[in-house]
This record gives sequence, structure tokens and C-alpha cells, in this order.
Amino acid sequence: MIKLYPRRIFIKLVLFLTVFYAIFISIKLILSQPNLRQYSYLIDQKINLKYNEIYFNLLASKHDFDSNTFFQKQVEKITETSITNDKLSMLWNLEKSGFKQEDTSIFEIETPSYFFENIESPMVQPFDSRFTIGIYYQYLQNVNSSVPFHWSDWVDLSKIYKFLINIEDTRENVCSTIFDISSQTELIKGSQIKQVEEYCRYEPDSLLGYKIIKETGPQTVQNRELLGKSYLFSTAPSPRKLIFLTNNGSFQANVETPLNQLENSILYNDMINNLQNPTKVNVLHNYNSLISSAQLQQQHITQQELTYQVLGIPKADFNIDPETVINQLSSSKLPLSDMEQQFLSSLKFSHGNTDPPKYFYEAKLLNSIPDDWQGEHYDWRFFNGLTVGKDKQAIVLHRLVKNYLNFARNHGIITWIAHGSLLSWYWNGMAFPWDTDIDVQMPIAELYKLGQHFNQTLVIENAADANGEFDGMGRYFVDVGSSITSRIKGNGNNAIDARFIDVDTGLYIDITALAMTDAKSPSRYDSMVSQLGKDAQMRVKNARGGEAGKDANYEIINSELQLYNCRNNHFTSYAEISPLVRTTVENQISYIPYNFITILNDEYNLSSLSKKNHRAFTFLNNLRLWFDTKIIKSHLDRKNSDISSEELTYGELHAINKLSVKDHLNLLASNPALLKEWLQTHKFTKLHSQELKLIRNQDFKSVQNLQKDKEIGKPLRSDLFMDLVHHDEDLKSLSFEERAKKFSNW
Repeated sequence: MIKLYPRRIFIKLVLFLTVFYAIFISIKLILSQPNLRQYSYLIDQKINLKYNEIYFNLLASKHDFDSNTFFQKQVEKITETSITNDKLSMLWNLEKSGFKQEDTSIFEIETPSYFFENIESPMVQPFDSRFTIGIYYQYLQNVNSSVPFHWSDWVDLSKIYKFLINIEDTRENVCSTIFDISSQTELIKGSQIKQVEEYCRYEPDSLLGYKIIKETGPQTVQNRELLGKSYLFSTAPSPRKLIFLTNNGSFQANVETPLNQLENSILYNDMINNLQNPTKVNVLHNYNSLISSAQLQQQHITQQELTYQVLGIPKADFNIDPETVINQLSSSKLPLSDMEQQFLSSLKFSHGNTDPPKYFYEAKLLNSIPDDWQGEHYDWRFFNGLTVGKDKQAIVLHRLVKNYLNFARNHGIITWIAHGSLLSWYWNGMAFPWDTDIDVQMPIAELYKLGQHFNQTLVIENAADANGEFDGMGRYFVDVGSSITSRIKGNGNNAIDARFIDVDTGLYIDITALAMTDAKSPSRYDSMVSQLGKDAQMRVKNARGGEAGKDANYEIINSELQLYNCRNNHFTSYAEISPLVRTTVENQISYIPYNFITILNDEYNLSSLSKKNHRAFTFLNNLRLWFDTKIIKSHLDRKNSDISSEELTYGELHAINKLSVKDHLNLLASNPALLKEWLQTHKFTKLHSQELKLIRNQDFKSVQNLQKDKEIGKPLRSDLFMDLVHHDEDLKSLSFEERAKKFSNW
């Protein structure tokens, strides 16, 4: 007797019909393409993508929670209950009160009396971004000149202040006393540490008694923080200029001197005396005054903002001759600015160096430290502890994306999200919860623009939005490497061209440029040769050289096929990138490559666009979010589920696909982190799902209409410092002067 398995037969039938449908749609789409030789590849890609999408979503329930009134009412009740029981203040920014413009106590700092009275002031004072940024906003309204700068006003360096002139009996050995770990054999086992004298210099006449002079090699987490902060306090040069973002361009101010001197800090410089109302500093009020002031109108930067829905990139932007740029700058009839002079010097250094040293150094941790790899995702100068897996990390990455995209777009810099960040955009427009950095790319010409006009600058987030309501106070350091003329992998030290670094944590955006080079391009582009004209085909054939391509001339091959690469040998064709398509990333306007699916397929495989289980997370279709797999499994009514496993069986995948409305409500009620993420992101992720469908159908006009939503551009997560204000009792309850007294025993 033949056994029938109705469920298995049904599944196979669905998959068969899916493949048949995919073939039909693919042929219909491909017939509209001018190049018949791409049929095979495009059909295969379409079939595989459609197959994976159906397989991982088979029989999935579709709950429209955005319009389900029952669900929304239940979520309101769950939110109220969760906030009431929120002992750790995880949900503070979901409260209806929040931070509002009229809440003066939140945005206003009373200037300490030691600025005005004839009394002794403390040696250093607490860090508060509201105080610093508020003073600079007001100062710039009255002063048409460069500004003083010290890192202690812009980064919290308080952890090193305990070393200020107070180790009298050990000052000659102060470097070893604080940082030497060479005798801790178990701790340093497997790590190549540096001798303390290589990076720490004894300076008895300095405030710290020592100076960190260079990067430091692998370290403990505690030392990493102290070393970076010590470097910023007494060694790191000042930024060349400050760029204050507004809702319409930016306001820029040169920094008076690159010298690192505490005398340039607000505590010692004369900025307070140049303010009209120095007794109280309100960052929100001062921002709104600055953007409406005559001073701003006179100095406002009017760079071309990128507003195109579909943006074609000139091919010439991928092929820059450094010698031509060097000669142009060297022979300029107009005097070069300090930044341009530095850029010219950097180009000359880079162009004449065949073995460039490593430029960017991360906060490398000792191998003995659990999850030591995490340190590689922080710039060592700004490292402020590990944040992976914490809400703080999601806040920082979100604000990094927001401010990088606003900075680039408002200054006409062509850039797009890439690699893992492009993949995470595809899923729900948000960074993956396991992400530790953001990846973007740009043409080599745009990297030159970034280096010439913005290198070594500090970018300050707009404190208010277009409605005058609080936005944020993030600060970001633009750092361009010193070997950008070298466009091949070389010694492998400099795969990254530039970084956009969050100075609160050291987390960053990796910026890599694509350029035409003579590096060996992948064989996957060989099929493109047949698309060329006969003369071009012959040039490529001749350039391939002898047997097995041993003598191949890839400069000619890459030029004819229009193939570009970064210094880590990631190759992309011009047809895959251009024109760029305007989209939204983390609720911010951005650009993506035109053929993003092909790029993601080449880099990650098409299954990455559909597989709903990765690392320790599973994608919940109806919430449009990745969440902890083990927690989701614990809610499944399945006897054989292995709750300890981070992998999903097919049965578990099917069970998750079939979660009911009640199941989702139970998940939200029992997991405040998931509730918070849903409430913060659900409006945007819905817009993203609509946008993605339109982009895949190349309906760019409808995409443009979607992007007129007034909510686009607003932050989805709280400001990092304001989040700290809500969790730090001293920041909530003590005045700035009271904190200064407690802080330094003044």
C-alpha cells in the first residue's frame, strides 16, 4: 500500500508553482532587457531569489499590526504596564512626557559661579555636551573668527582626572605604575604587547605626569579607556574645524590652533565673557537663535545638496590621477587653506610611499579577554568601554548613520551604503542587532573631496529639528587615511580609506573608495566581454595575455569592463552601482546601488535575502524585526524545540511563521526590549517594506512620493547623552556646579 503524505505533497506543489511563476516573471522581465546574453544569469538569479523567499515564508501568517485596532489597543495597555514596572528605566523615552522644548530644566545648564566670581576654580570640570555645544552656539553668533578647542569639552575624559598631579611618590614610574601589564603572564598570554616606554613618556611637568604618544598595542579594557582618554587630553591635535549641522546645510568654524593645550578649554579660555547671557546655557534655545542669526546667514555653507531620486555617477569619478591633483594644487594661483595644504602634503606622502604604514588603529584587546574581537570595532582614541549587545550600541549606530548621511548629502558628497549595511537595509531598513559598525562606499573622486575639505574635522549634530524640537548632540570625527593614492591591497594595512567616528564611544562608519586599478578582477565578470564592441573585445582578449592569464593586463581589462575595486579587493561594475537609487536607511535619506540584488548575491549569496535565522537572531515577519532566537523558541508550543539552540529546524521555522496575534502580544508583554524596538521602528519599517517593493519594480516615482513623509529624517532612537541623563542620578539631580564640587573636591 502506498503511503501518502499530504503535507509534503502540498509543499512540493507550492514550490513547483513558485518556480514556474518565477520563470515566467523572469523571462518577461529579461525580454525587456537590451542584452540577450544575460538571460541565463538573470533567470537563475530570479528563480533562486523567488524560491528562497517562498521557502522561508511558506504558509506564513500576515498580520497587519499597523492597522489592527485590537492589537494597537493591547500594545497600549502592555506599554503602560511595562513603563510602570520599568525599574531599570529601559523605556523612559516611550513615556508620553519625554523631552520637550518647554522642559527648560533638561536643556538648560546654569553656568558655575567660578566663571564670574573672584574665587579659585577647579583644575578641570565635568563633561556635559549641553554646556559645551550651547556655549559654542551662542559664541558663534557674536564672534566672526576661529574658535578655541580642547578635547575635554567634547569628550568625557573624567576617568583620567584622578591622575592629575597626585601620584607624588611614584611620578618617575607613573607610566609603568598605571599601564604596565608585562608581568601578568596569564593575562597577556597569546598577545604581542608593547613595552610601556614605546607609547608612554614620563613628563613630570605636565598635568598628568605622562603623555601617551602613539597607539599602544593589545590592552585590558580598563587600560584601553585610560590610554585613549590620556591621548586626547594631552597629545591628540585639535580638529582643523568644527562643522555644526543644521536642518539646511552646515555652519563651519575654523579652530584657532592644532596644539593640544588645556588652556584652550572653556574653563580657561575667554568664551564665556563673549556671551550676551552667560549665566544660563540652553542648548536648544541657542541653536534656534544661531540658525536665525545674521551671522549664520553670512557664513552659511551653500554646498549643493543631493536631491536626485536616481543619481548617475560620472565614470570619471572612479579614475583619478593623483599626479594631476598634486600639480593642480601645487600650481594654484589662489592661496591654499591650511586644510588644503595638509591634503597636498598627504597626497605627496602617499604617492611616494610604496609600503604605507597602518593609519587607523583600533582598540585591540588582549587575546585572553572574552570576545576580544569586539575591540576591533572601536577607534582606540575614543574607546569608552564595550557596548556590543547593549541598547547604547543601537543608539550610537543609528546616530552615526543619521549624521553621516546628513553630513554627506548636505555637502554634495556622493556615497552609498555597502556590504553588511546594504544587506541589513534590504531586510527592514535597520542595522542588524549584531552589527558593530556601518559600511559605506564612494567613488575615489569623492574621497579626494572628503580629504581636501573635511579631513580632521569634528561634525556636531543639529540640536533641533525643523520644528525647533530637540534632535541630538552627537559629535563625530572625520578622519581620512594618509595613503589614499594607493588603490591596491598592498601590504594589507589600509583596507579602510576613511572613518566617521563617534567620539563618545569610538564606534565608527568605515568609508572605502572604489577606483579603476590594475588589480586582478573576478572571473564572474568574464561574461561581460561579449557585450563589448568588436574592437573592445579584441583589446580585452589581447590584455588577457598567455596561457592561464599569467601576463594579463588588468588595467586594460578593468577599464574596458568598467570594473572598480576598493583596497580590500571588493569589485563592483559600473552597471551594478550607477545610477544610485534614493532610499531611506534608519529613517534617513540615503542612496543604494542600482543593482543591489546582484551585489548582495555576489557577496553573500541569495539565501541571505530570505533566510530568517542568523547567529543568535530570528526575523519576525509581522514585527519586521530580528529578535533573540532562544526567547522566541521559548514561546513556541512545540514539545521537541531545543530552546538552548540558536538554529531553527524547519518545523520551528514553520511554527514561527504561524505565530498568532496573541503570540505576538505575549512576546511584546514579556520582553520590554522587543516592545521598545517595535514602538520605535514599526512606522519606518512599514515604509521600508513599501519602498523596497517599489524599488524592486523600478517604480521610482512612487518611491519619491513615499519619501515625502514628514516623519522621514527624524531620529528613531534617543540621543546618547540624554539617555545617560535619564540613567545617571548626578546628571538628573545635581547642578553643573554641584557636580564640579563633587567631581574634583573643589
